Amino acid sequence: MPDNNVLLMRRLSDEGSIVMHTRVGGVWAEDQAFPGAAYSYAKSFVDGAGCIHIAAVDAAGGVSYLRKPPTSTWESVSVAGGAPPGRAPGIAVTSDGKVLVVFVRGQDQKLVLLTGSSATQVQLSLNPKTLKLSSNGNFVTAYLTAGTPEGAVLINGSSVAISQVNGATIPPLHALASSLQDQDGDGILETMMVKFSRSALTATLQPGTDTVTVTGSFIGGGTFAASDTLRAMP
Repeated sequence: MPDNNVLLMRRLSDEGSIVMHTRVGGVWAEDQAFPGAAYSYAKSFVDGAGCIHIAAVDAAGGVSYLRKPPTSTWESVSVAGGAPPGRAPGIAVTSDGKVLVVFVRGQDQKLVLLTGSSATQVQLSLNPKTLKLSSNGNFVTAYLTAGTPEGAVLINGSSVAISQVNGATIPPLHALASSLQDQDGDGILETMMVKFSRSALTATLQPGTDTVTVTGSFIGGGTFAASDTLRAMP
């Protein structure tokens, strides 16, 4: 806690249990323990608001996440599977205050659990920027870059669709294909590339400058909408 009166410890003699100690009148005492059977390989921290967070991987590879606000009891936020047994989870607070839990396998980071959505802001870039309405090309490519490096991993590719043109709602044009890309060469897949039918899109455009809006959802919950402009030529 910010007043330095709460201490979280990992008790190795009990398969990695997390034990919370509190200090009252200068004396430390054990307050609450979380059994190692459920919370082996645990990581914990206290954020700037005094909320205690614990993330853990058990022996079967399940991931658990707990939090305790300063004036409340412990909350079990979510449980997910798929972590490699014996690997401690990474745990961090994103820029918008959400909690992101990841684990590391080799050199790769794999998202296991996200409370809320850290990737609420998505930027859209369309290619090509100029479309000839009478051309016979196959695809228009869209690049979706999320507000955090981890965010592109959370975008549900099957949900991505063009849903508005020039502010008017149209029958959704769903993406035909999607893939994750590392555009800046830093080893993080921060961008999702999706492809749309060129003929289906050009049928909705008017000559001149058109604003195209792409919508979708995140795997961890929540939705996004992002817009870009392109030039349509007769």
